Amino acid sequence: MRNRLPSPLPIIIIIIIIIIIIIIIIIIIIIIIIIIIIIIIIIIIIIIIIIIIIIIIIITIIITTIITIIIIIIIIIIIIIIIIIVVLNIISFHKKLLPSGQKWIIASTHFDLA
Repeated sequence: MRNRLPSPLPIIIIIIIIIIIIIIIIIIIIIIIIIIIIIIIIIIIIIIIIIIIIIIIIITIIITTIITIIIIIIIIIIIIIIIIIVVLNIISFHKKLLPSGQKWIIASTHFDLA
């Protein structure tokens, strides 16, 4: 019997199997990394959207508050003007008594706002 060298075939098959397993593991790792990146991007987008919505809500609250304060100030000014006009009118009523002292003269000039 002659000494024959062992066949290299089983070694080649084992190397091919190991390479295939390594390739599969690399593909799985790449897929997992891609999924994680996508999830992180989605979370960042959601956070940005939430921040934008919160900023819009805060801005609208500030604007409506300012508008409300301006309207209240205008109403207070109008009320003060009306009170001044009424007081001036009452003073003018007292000054414009007829000599008989029985009738009032209405000073309508104080009511002209237009």
